[in-house]
Amino acid sequence: MNTLTEKIQKAHTAHDISPENHNYPFASFAAALRSFSLLGDKPFLIYYDEFNNRSEYSYIKFIQLVRQTAGLLISRGVKRGTRIDTAAHNHPDSIIHYFTAWMIGACVV
Repeated sequence: MNTLTEKIQKAHTAHDISPENHNYPFASFAAALRSFSLLGDKPFLIYYDEFNNRSEYSYIKFIQLVRQTAGLLISRGVKRGTRIDTAAHNHPDSIIHYFTAWMIGACVV
């Protein structure tokens, strides 16, 4: 792989599958989240804070938090196509905010 074109093509693939040839199992991000609920109480996210305190979110708890946050944002006028700015840091709330935006079709900037 020597040419720039070959390098760009390689960067546009995942496991040598181009986006055009990849089969996505879900029609939307919300559909993917619904499928997460099948995993129930299994851990989805484990976080250690700066004091080494551990917190854990199961798939169900994570989805509940995303849905609650989505309800709040929608009640405040956020909708598909809305740009949401964030000052994110390495914290579970940041992940919840991103998943929420993706679920309702907003864009995090």
